[in-house]
Amino acid sequence: MVSPVPLDQRRVALEELRAAIYLNPESIAPEAISPPNGQPESIEIYNDYIQALRASSTPAATLKNGRARRSRAAGAGLQETRRGGVSSPLESRTPRSAG
Repeated sequence: MVSPVPLDQRRVALEELRAAIYLNPESIAPEAISPPNGQPESIEIYNDYIQALRASSTPAATLKNGRARRSRAAGAGLQETRRGGVSSPLESRTPRSAG
């Protein structure tokens, strides 16, 4: 059985990959990682980065952040409706129907 990597080591690995990408952003440029000209080293860097990113975030935090984003978006839509910025489908904005 493989023992899990401690969270602080996962974060260190993620930061090292971020630094490498910062110093050489072309290493994961779309043309460097997509077929037919995908470079194996660029693909490996990209895959390692995504894996480290997923490993360093906790599932509960990801779920909580997703819920918070949805609730903020829903709240913003509700506020816009209250201000009159979004009309209901039954309302018309043409002058003919107002009279």
